[in-house]
Amino acid sequence: MTPRDKFFEYDGQRISYREGEVLLACAQGLTIEQTAKKLFISQHTVKTHREKLRLRFSLQGYTKLVWFATKLQPELEKWIK
Repeated sequence: MTPRDKFFEYDGQRISYREGEVLLACAQGLTIEQTAKKLFISQHTVKTHREKLRLRFSLQGYTKLVWFATKLQPELEKWIK
């Protein structure tokens, strides 16, 4: 099983491995640019993942996304190694 085959489930919603990596970067306080460099993806892709997560979990604004990411951080760190 590759990391891309894995999903993390929270509140009945699936989070892909890559979305989890982006979410963890939010919890760690990384900027869009820093996240893109760390994950070897474009800044546009980081923004897209952030926006999709925000919409999927009904989070109003980036601050709520960071709060959500921080809440899930311990579980995400176990899942994403």
